[in-house]
Amino acid sequence: MSSVAEHFAMLRLAGLPSGESTLRTRTLPISVAAGPILLGMDGLGQRHLLVPVGDAEVVPDRASRGVVTAERGLVLGDAEHRFLDLSCLSSRLDRPFEQLAEDVLRRITESSDDPRSTVSRTLEDWREMLRAAQKGMSRESIVGLTAELELLASLAAVDPLAAIDAWVGPDNAVHDFKRGSRSIEVKATSAVDPSFVHISNVDQLDPAPVAELLLAVFHLRESPSAPNLEERVEALHGLGVPESLLADRLRAVGYTPRMELAFPDRLEVRSFTVFAVGHSFPSVRSTDIRPDARLSVRGLEYDLVLAGLPDEIPEAEVAAALADWMTA
Repeated sequence: MSSVAEHFAMLRLAGLPSGESTLRTRTLPISVAAGPILLGMDGLGQRHLLVPVGDAEVVPDRASRGVVTAERGLVLGDAEHRFLDLSCLSSRLDRPFEQLAEDVLRRITESSDDPRSTVSRTLEDWREMLRAAQKGMSRESIVGLTAELELLASLAAVDPLAAIDAWVGPDNAVHDFKRGSRSIEVKATSAVDPSFVHISNVDQLDPAPVAELLLAVFHLRESPSAPNLEERVEALHGLGVPESLLADRLRAVGYTPRMELAFPDRLEVRSFTVFAVGHSFPSVRSTDIRPDARLSVRGLEYDLVLAGLPDEIPEAEVAAALADWMTA
């Protein structure tokens, strides 16, 4: 079966229909009880996924500004048919919408549930990602995601399934990677002359709760020859990282392949340094704050100066250290 993106490309090539409410459609080889599912494009170039519902009620969902559901009637042949219309109202969300539609179709084929419920649940699962995509990824977010994907690739070369399981940063965990009682915190900078990295809370560089804590620092810079985010994702697939698990993590950080980005994402690694964070490593920790004052202090952030940091793992030993982190 052709991908959703390919179907929409064919609809675009066929020309937009006249009138905003008119749809040009393509029938998919996926059906529900009421008939085959359609993809459509209207006179504004907006994308639609049309799930036939027969006489069933359709409850509109306009909670997301850019992607909504509504009831739509279409005349096909000599008869009018009713559909649940999942539509994309923002061109910025065209690429994420294609991924959303793919997910809806996958869930419909894998489940015997009412397709209306499947569409509703899938949209709810994607709502936060769509909100982030509508807003757009910041340059800082692109730099940070690039660094985390770079480290994920290093870990996936050892064990792809364990690597994606260890990537917990998208779930707002304290550290970006966690395996058992071991953690890795990733920091990235694209400054021309980086002298520090930003630490966002007092727990990130506190080694007390874990058996081992590593700090991985990436210095990135723009380069037309560097892989972009989409190419990094494809490389991870090639290493054996499951596509569905990786897609879930990426959605959690507000990224889907082919989405529109406002900042360059072809970034090369100028340097990659790993530190073993022990109890003597310079950092601010919650234990540094008087017990009677901790409840009154919140949102503490600071910058960590990179020059002269102790316990740097020699470059020649980094690969072995990461492999040991994965297998121990």
